[in-house]
Amino acid sequence: MPSTLIGLLVAVCALIPGYCYYAIRRRTVLTRLVSTVIEGANLLVVAVVTNTVTMALYGVLQWVPWFGDHSPSIVEILRDPRGYVLASNARLAYVGAWAMGALAVSSMFAVAFARRLWPIERLAARFVPGLSDESVWHRYFERQRPKDIATYPYLECHLIDGSYVAGPLVWYNTDIEDHPDRELVIGQPLTILGSDGEPLTPSPSSQAILPAREIRRILVTHVELGTDTEQDATRPGQ
Repeated sequence: MPSTLIGLLVAVCALIPGYCYYAIRRRTVLTRLVSTVIEGANLLVVAVVTNTVTMALYGVLQWVPWFGDHSPSIVEILRDPRGYVLASNARLAYVGAWAMGALAVSSMFAVAFARRLWPIERLAARFVPGLSDESVWHRYFERQRPKDIATYPYLECHLIDGSYVAGPLVWYNTDIEDHPDRELVIGQPLTILGSDGEPLTPSPSSQAILPAREIRRILVTHVELGTDTEQDATRPGQ
């Protein structure tokens, strides 16, 4: 633990990118509830990674003549931090301004990680793409939509009693825990097959409310807006 006020301030500032990551993820993605220990570990890891990337970028830019001549010397700070930073009020303000700039860059990296912005998303997809802290429904109903065209999720739900319901997704429960009591709603045009394979004809205004505990399998297709998705009333696969 930091033993001085300055050390504590530096430690808190170093964790700000991790908090930015945590705040953005909670606001934009339906994430699962995890323990305080796991949340703290995630915050710390993100802060360490983004700060390391920022300092590596800072080191590379030292080779640029203008940047190297006008930025604080990391070597001098590490060699004699008190003597270098506290040489004068102007030096303290100078180093502080650069530190705030580096912190802002590190925080922007954290936000990019949280939002999975390009190229972060493409890089992340190459490493353990199956691991996620968000709801499965949110991931495949929302985040997997094509980015270049306007689409909506079309669901084909196979129920545990052998029946089948298909149609455009209208609404789904946004609980971050994938518990069996959550529900989704499928709207028109509806395709419904009974457990005996016979088609059922719902009224034109009907919508199907399906609890997760009754669903055995969901097939998700992202259909381009304006495309006719009405299915023939026959059991899939026959």
